[in-house]
Amino acid sequence: MPSSDPRVLEGVCREIIIASPKTVLDIGVGFGKWGMLAREYTDIWSYRFYKSEWETTITGIEIHQAYRNPIWKIYNEIFIGDAHTILDTLAVNENKFDLTLMIDVLEHFEKERGLEVLDKVMAISDKFLVSYANSTQKDVRDNKYEDHVSTWEDRDFKKYKRRLISGAKGWGTYLLTK
Repeated sequence: MPSSDPRVLEGVCREIIIASPKTVLDIGVGFGKWGMLAREYTDIWSYRFYKSEWETTITGIEIHQAYRNPIWKIYNEIFIGDAHTILDTLAVNENKFDLTLMIDVLEHFEKERGLEVLDKVMAISDKFLVSYANSTQKDVRDNKYEDHVSTWEDRDFKKYKRRLISGAKGWGTYLLTK
């Protein structure tokens, strides 16, 4: 589903404010909520209300083109395709991000591929907010990529410097840093 669990809202928004990023990567744009909140808690909170004043660059990656909607205009650029592949392109082009968001997306990757995505993001991002939901989800409308195909837990993030932002049994949000 092109949305995420509301339990992560407060923690993620707080971390966006603290990080005060100039460049943001949103993996799994979906409806566009996280790009919109990143814009709000960077530019808008800094009194840059008008698009001509915006300073934060927000880039998105979305595999399902059909989710495109008017909220996507909040982004500077959105790449359509598999994040695993697009992250390689971003690295080759020496893109660096102050903050990457991947909220309720990790469970859509097979475990090995998800671990590779984590490594790729850490190579191009100073801070990485990642959340997962270990719930069952399959056959969501017309998007095969919405299936939950892996489960996650704290030990999957042990190789990174990390801080639990919020979580309970079956879900969690972490801030990963170098």
